[in-house]
Amino acid sequence: MLRCLKSSIRVVFDSCPSIPSTSNVQASSEMTLRLSIDETDLSLKTSVDRYSDWKAFLVLRRCLEPDGDLSVDQATALIHEMLPAKTDKDCSVVPTLFCYLCVDVADKIPYSHPVQHKFVDLIKNLKVSDRINQNLYCELGGGKVSKSVLSLYISIREHYPYDFEPGTAEEQQYLNISAFIARLAAAGVARSMGWAVWKMADNLEDEPSDDTYSACVSDAAVWILCAGQWLFIQIFQASEEDEDAPQLWRTGSRYNGPIFGMERWNFWQTAFAAAAESKVANAECRMLATKAKDFMPAIAQAITW
Repeated sequence: MLRCLKSSIRVVFDSCPSIPSTSNVQASSEMTLRLSIDETDLSLKTSVDRYSDWKAFLVLRRCLEPDGDLSVDQATALIHEMLPAKTDKDCSVVPTLFCYLCVDVADKIPYSHPVQHKFVDLIKNLKVSDRINQNLYCELGGGKVSKSVLSLYISIREHYPYDFEPGTAEEQQYLNISAFIARLAAAGVARSMGWAVWKMADNLEDEPSDDTYSACVSDAAVWILCAGQWLFIQIFQASEEDEDAPQLWRTGSRYNGPIFGMERWNFWQTAFAAAAESKVANAECRMLATKAKDFMPAIAQAITW
């Protein structure tokens, strides 16, 4: 049975036992991150073949915590050994369980914390494992995708806090998981173009309500800061002849320009500049918007000839 672990996994910091939802972001990258799990939840120790969420979590913790004793390569090897081979009866179930575990851990790690980079490196390593990237395909949007990759997408979509409560832990998880998805895209682990364009269009080209403005703009800024170069290249390499382009690259109500190219990039940059000075935006949003609007011209200048 597939299960959600959100109530079982916690992330704490040695120097900060109680972390505010909006003021901790910059400082959190300098704090010692600790992962914990509810040891009384016996379902976590239920094994499917060689795998259990408990064993996989312990490997992640030994790799991701600062004093952990496993390198990314060592953790990759241990997780690979837990996963069933293609011939095993549970070969499609276990990768799905592991993807759920990854998302449950990822949305607890602050987007500015360096552990997010390490976690993405681990998943990128696992991409070459024939036990998680098996040749099990299913139809999705007119194309075929690996079942393990589909499991990651489904897990993200099911856990994503679309309707978060502003000013709560849900808002922070909203930003954390966005940074994780963006880093997966930039690392070539996941094809997230549709997700990226949706976030930029909804957050910058439409007008968010005042109570969600800060989180929405921050979300878009996180995409630029974590995957800006990748996103810029997609904008300029996308084919206008692609019949799915208008739907995939749909624009928001405030933007009426071309769906590809510099004009749209500049519109996003202008939106960040406005947010950096906005009285509606909170301090975190203004900081992220400033970083994004300063980073965007540097990306464009470095990549264009």
